[in-house]
Amino acid sequence: MVRKVSFVRFSLLCALCLIAAASFGARPAFAAGVVGNGTAASCTETALDTALAGGGSVTFNCGAGTVVIVLTTNKQPASDTTIDGGNRIVLKAPSVFHFLVNPGITLVLKNIRLIQGNSAGGGSVHNYGTLKAINVTFHNNQSPDYGGAIYNEGTVIAKKSIFTKNRAVYAGGAIYNNGGNVTIKASTLASNRVTNASATGGAVANQDGDVRIIGSTLNNNRGDEGGAFWTQYNSTNTLKNSTLSNNKGNNGAGLENFGGIEVVNSKIINNIATIQGGGIYHGGFMSISKSTISGNTANLGGGMRDFGNSTDIQQSTFSGNQATTHGGGIYTSAALGVRNSTFSGNSAGAGSFGGAIFAYNNDITLEYVTVANNSAPTYGGVYSDGVSNASIYMQNTALSNNSNGNCGGATILSGGYNLSSDNSCMSAFNQTGDKNNKVAKLGALANNGGPTQTHLPLAGSPLINKGLTDNHITTDQRGFPRPVGVKADIGAVEVQ
Repeated sequence: MVRKVSFVRFSLLCALCLIAAASFGARPAFAAGVVGNGTAASCTETALDTALAGGGSVTFNCGAGTVVIVLTTNKQPASDTTIDGGNRIVLKAPSVFHFLVNPGITLVLKNIRLIQGNSAGGGSVHNYGTLKAINVTFHNNQSPDYGGAIYNEGTVIAKKSIFTKNRAVYAGGAIYNNGGNVTIKASTLASNRVTNASATGGAVANQDGDVRIIGSTLNNNRGDEGGAFWTQYNSTNTLKNSTLSNNKGNNGAGLENFGGIEVVNSKIINNIATIQGGGIYHGGFMSISKSTISGNTANLGGGMRDFGNSTDIQQSTFSGNQATTHGGGIYTSAALGVRNSTFSGNSAGAGSFGGAIFAYNNDITLEYVTVANNSAPTYGGVYSDGVSNASIYMQNTALSNNSNGNCGGATILSGGYNLSSDNSCMSAFNQTGDKNNKVAKLGALANNGGPTQTHLPLAGSPLINKGLTDNHITTDQRGFPRPVGVKADIGAVEVQ
């Protein structure tokens, strides 16, 4: 006998099944939270903990003024979380760090200030997942080891953010990257420092992994090795559309690089190193393009101390750098290639050589380069060290008005089409198109178009239409077409 189910019971069973199906099939909902009920007093650490439970979006309702919430424990989101402080919230953590981001978790911080965090391995944030900081200020956080503000082994994206007066003992006054990925965009890192002797990266230290600094300013940071930015072997790095200025250190006050780095359309200016490489101290792989290295000082290599595996400089200007000893612009003991670039007004100190470039124990190549108004007690232009048998090969290069000799030393080689305003290069400048004792007729260092300052040949200059036309070199330092006229111009600038 078949039993019949009543309509009522059947309807009830269907309803229960639908409820069960909905329960098992629905995606879990994040419990977004609001901290506070409209008053400053309601915005407490307990209220923040409650709002953070379950992840999702966390906002604040704390009244019209700025509110400081003191944290006694670090916060560890269990799921993806966005915290928006509305530019009114300050999280202060005087005895702990602010946040731990675990693997697989994304924490987005917006419009908030994180101050006075104090912890090993990241004074403010320990990141092993993904951290996005948008319009966030990290101020006065400190670590007794690495990462004054952030210690990273995951992914960090900091945009329109400020890192000020953060401190670490050993590395990364603001940010320490250990095998992760860091992108810093449109941000400011100022007055951060590492305090131990030989500590690295006053603002940013990249131990391993990838760091990209784009459209940002690193100013007045301090670290013995890499006053602003330090990179280790096997790391990859980018410095683009950024400025490193007024930083201090023993070596590489602006940048100390042992990894691989591209410097593009950036300024490394007015940095001070007590030993080597006022602007740059370089021992890895580096390309510099469309950039200015200016006003830096050091005992050796005012603009740059180069002993790297590979160094390529294009469309860039080294100007006004000073060395107490050799190499006002660059002191190099590595293979160095320079093209479509300018060295102007660099200086080396008493008893020294090479106001623009000092070459030691390796060969360098200058093509379509202008070397003007540099100074040193001996050979204010370029100098190849005789003891080490370093050589300087020049082609289509203009040397003008450098004090005490445009070029000298053991081995100066010409590929032709060079000009010297004195006779110091005469023994080498005897190839096709070479000119000696010719006034170059250059204008002052100025903005003549393009990303960097240059010396423009004036009307009647013997540089114009007297150079080598190389079909592989189709622009000058400014990015303007080359050649214009019957031949290319000698030096970095092609008159249009």
